[in-house]
Amino acid sequence: MICRSSLFVVVSLFVSQCHGGCAEVDSLTEAVAGDRFLLGCISCKKREEVSAQATVDWHFKPVEEEEFRHIFHYDHPSAEILDQDFSERLEWHGTKDRDIQTGAIYLHNVTFNDTGTYRCTFHRTLFLAMTDQYVTVEKDVELSVVAVANRELTSVITEIMMYVLIVVLQLWLIVVLVYCYKKITAEQEAREARKANKAQAGLLESKDSCDGAGRSSPQDLSFSFCSLTTTTQLLQEVSGMSSGKLNPHGGIKKSQLSFLGRTCSMSPSRRKKGRRCGTKRTGVEHFPSVWFGKHGRSAAPHPAGDLK
Repeated sequence: MICRSSLFVVVSLFVSQCHGGCAEVDSLTEAVAGDRFLLGCISCKKREEVSAQATVDWHFKPVEEEEFRHIFHYDHPSAEILDQDFSERLEWHGTKDRDIQTGAIYLHNVTFNDTGTYRCTFHRTLFLAMTDQYVTVEKDVELSVVAVANRELTSVITEIMMYVLIVVLQLWLIVVLVYCYKKITAEQEAREARKANKAQAGLLESKDSCDGAGRSSPQDLSFSFCSLTTTTQLLQEVSGMSSGKLNPHGGIKKSQLSFLGRTCSMSPSRRKKGRRCGTKRTGVEHFPSVWFGKHGRSAAPHPAGDLK
């Protein structure tokens, strides 16, 4: 009812302020006791270009009576209330010039005694080129007064659809958030797995490269120097081993060899500097592994029994 009332008011204002268009809309028929109610009445001219003037009269017939009573008269710009039962309760809400097409009035402080039939009558004079033409138009409104407004089916359906739409949108939003969270989590786990695999592969490659340089032969239990010893230092050590001056017992120190082949041989000075297996120093290339043993090129005693 509120929506239809608002629509009627908008149409009425449009017709009263703009002569370029007119649409006849039926009035509402249910009023609430204690509120105000708009009695609508619209009568459009057949031809807008024809000038005219009109007056509007409202009549009321209660439910228990048979005759209409004249309650209101409007002749621009004056409005007159003609029935004491409607004194100070009627307000003009139609066209505000002499060419009246909307004759709506407001009924304030509605009571149950206002139930009945309201008749709106247009007395219009058309100013034609040859002669004037008088036209009378009547429209009836059956008004019923209730204590509480009854909601229309359209408004009920609209409200239900609104709540359903809100619930559906919320569920859809939750589903989207869960899907995005799972997708992002899976991508992060896959990224971490790839990083772990790369790190593990790098460690395995580093271990294999160092083990390949220091692994001893199972036949002669020979030992090797890793490629961390520079060319000059390695030649000096080989010369010292041949002359037996590297060690008082003619052997090799523990810092130079490793039984398991996992620790590269290096001099004490290099060990103090924190040098590690697999590194390079500027200007010196790593010397390839050199095997020493009972079948080796060195005449030094077997290192297995001379480690200090």
